[in-house]
Amino acid sequence: MVKPFFSRKFPIGGNVAVAILVVVAFTVPLIARSAKLGMENITNNVADWLPGHYPETKDLKEFRQYFYGDQFVVVSGPWCKEGNPQFNSLRQKLREESLEYEKVLSDSGRDEELRAHRLGDELGLMKRNGTYHQDWGQRQEKWLQGKDKQWYFIDRQGNLFRWKGQNNVVEGTQRWMERNANGRNEADGVFIDQFGPPPNLNKGEENPFYKDPLKLCCRPFKSVVSGLEVLEQIGGKNGTLRISANESDEKSAFDAWIEANQRLTGALFGQTPEKSFNWSWSSLLKHVDEERWKLLQSNPIHRERFEAFVSDIVEKEYEGDRSKLTAANQKDRLRLWYRLWYQ
Repeated sequence: MVKPFFSRKFPIGGNVAVAILVVVAFTVPLIARSAKLGMENITNNVADWLPGHYPETKDLKEFRQYFYGDQFVVVSGPWCKEGNPQFNSLRQKLREESLEYEKVLSDSGRDEELRAHRLGDELGLMKRNGTYHQDWGQRQEKWLQGKDKQWYFIDRQGNLFRWKGQNNVVEGTQRWMERNANGRNEADGVFIDQFGPPPNLNKGEENPFYKDPLKLCCRPFKSVVSGLEVLEQIGGKNGTLRISANESDEKSAFDAWIEANQRLTGALFGQTPEKSFNWSWSSLLKHVDEERWKLLQSNPIHRERFEAFVSDIVEKEYEGDRSKLTAANQKDRLRLWYRLWYQ
């Protein structure tokens, strides 16, 4: 009678089934560990998105050889407009995560928060995967990850610790076994520093740094500048386009503002006005923000002035043909748009 395959003798000892179990027992943890390390070491480099033969890719590599520290991120969208609450809120939140916000913290007497951020910069503390992994170590703690993937946690008293444990298969198995055996496995750490007053449980007040661990995180930005601020730096009162100009000359100021906008169009600004604007009153109301819409609707004289402005432009610059105004190039449309609001 022929023995089943898994019951056959194996040269080293035992049978085939035992040999397979031994191989699986040793290789599966190694495969799992390798997969985890592979996922953790994945980097999301914007430059990798660009094909190597693109001229832009070559220019970026050349730029990085000389100005590697001067990289920047541009965030934009249809909502990025002056006066838009979403735009103002995003700009403020980003600014609070930048080094330039240190002056605000210092001037407002928030020295403890400033000290925490500086330690966060040193340790590279960041929120990991959008969560604080609260109470993972059964101390009601919240977790942050720093440089070299080192974990830190803060307890309810505002004490910051560096975790003593290791994130590997062996220690993970030990922690799992201890929790199954004893029902607990508390995180152990080396004390780093303490921030903020202790919690007042009678009043339901948490330690401010435990309540919001972002106060401990590093600042990912050196500075935050909006397109409107860049426009002011170029064409504003003390802008680069007006250094040698007469500040009292209104025409010079107006021309500088238009030139600045033209330079930024396509880089930081979209087209102004939008292509869909056709120089009619109804179209104007559709292309302004809520504040200007209310202003234009507040008095019939605004519509009269608009119609008079458009009629004058059509007569003087487009030979009385309104269709030529609608089909004007972007440079002229921008100039006339500014003249409209300037007048």
